Amino acid sequence: AVSSRNDIARVLSGFAAIAVTLSRLGADLVLWTSREFGFARLGDAVSTGSSIMPQKRNPDGAELLRAQATRISSALSRLFEVQRGLPMGYFKDLQEDKTALFEAEDAVEEMLEVAHAMLGDVSFDADRMRAAVEDPSGYLLATDAADYLVRKGVPFREAHEAVGGLVSAAEEAGVGLEALPLERFQQAHKKYDRGVFKVLTADGAVRARRAVGGPSPANVKRQLARWRRKLG
Repeated sequence: AVSSRNDIARVLSGFAAIAVTLSRLGADLVLWTSREFGFARLGDAVSTGSSIMPQKRNPDGAELLRAQATRISSALSRLFEVQRGLPMGYFKDLQEDKTALFEAEDAVEEMLEVAHAMLGDVSFDADRMRAAVEDPSGYLLATDAADYLVRKGVPFREAHEAVGGLVSAAEEAGVGLEALPLERFQQAHKKYDRGVFKVLTADGAVRARRAVGGPSPANVKRQLARWRRKLG
């Protein structure tokens, strides 16, 4: 009854999972707000200027989310390490559980406050994001071309090979997959028909992701409604 701190370890494990998610969110915001990406822009209240470059907007909160996460995961590791070498029973070493727990709790609360502030003061450049997705040189829709055959009963290995040939042809022509003529698709596999062009769009690709956890608009709306009910 006194030799284990598993209850605190479970709480810290939950804190660590939250921290890792927020850290990854911060990493995304750092990339998306960079000049190279330009997908998002943080408001003045949640970004800072540079001491040298007046035009710069630093996503400090997002960067600190990444750094703070290490404090919480290290608190979990510290608690396990304290217990690892102890014999069964109570020893004074276990008083260190309080430090780990309280430090992690404070840190995760700070992270949530920062994330909440940033997400309430960020804008997205939808046109720039769509342009990146629709860049024909990326061939992001190649998997959708393969999935189209799979839905027609073609083994994925066979579909993968067919699409590989289509990508090579598109690269040689310097165009996206959707720009290839239907005849070229049918040369790659006889089960292609004109319907393939409906899935070779960014919107069509997203709509097709209807599996549990997929990002189809229907799934997203369902999850938004679910969380609004739970949090309301």
